[in-house]
Amino acid sequence: AALFPVFAMAVCAALRSLWLEQRRLEQTEQRLHEVLESTQDAVLSIDGEFRISYANSNAARIANKPAGQLFGRSLRSVFPETPGVVIYRELSRSLRDRTSVHFEQMDNRRHWYDFLAYPVPGGLNVFIRDITAAKAAEIDRAALSERIENERSRLDALVRELPVGIVIASTGGWVEMVNRAAISLRSEEHTSELQS
Repeated sequence: AALFPVFAMAVCAALRSLWLEQRRLEQTEQRLHEVLESTQDAVLSIDGEFRISYANSNAARIANKPAGQLFGRSLRSVFPETPGVVIYRELSRSLRDRTSVHFEQMDNRRHWYDFLAYPVPGGLNVFIRDITAAKAAEIDRAALSERIENERSRLDALVRELPVGIVIASTGGWVEMVNRAAISLRSEEHTSELQS
């Protein structure tokens, strides 16, 4: 009976320590949740069978489903409209080889996504970023560059065929282009010098 107060105090101290540790764990989980929700990426954790064990709100938005409905479901059933070949091949490779993978893929709705997958014990963490706007800008830049190059070629061909002699030189004095008429004038000048 004399040991009961000592034993009770030890149990109380252990319970308090356990409670403090549980509180710290809850705070850490809350901070982690806030970080994953604040990113612009869709974040998924999947197991070795492609079942979702975590999905942030951006992943739910891409799937057009509430995040709670994603838990435990197969990635293939949640995102059936994605072209499966590249995505599942790369995610399977990441699982098999225990290596990170990075790739881009367009879905059937013509949205482009950038995928980063990292192996973790029991599965993968997958980060997905919508890059549709960046891809559209890249395509626009390529089209504009092609149009500029076509116009430059057209202008170059036109200048070369003008009946007036044209010599284009750089600011350093290097001849960049001479059209046919200028070459003809130089040839005529050289011929008349020889005749004199």
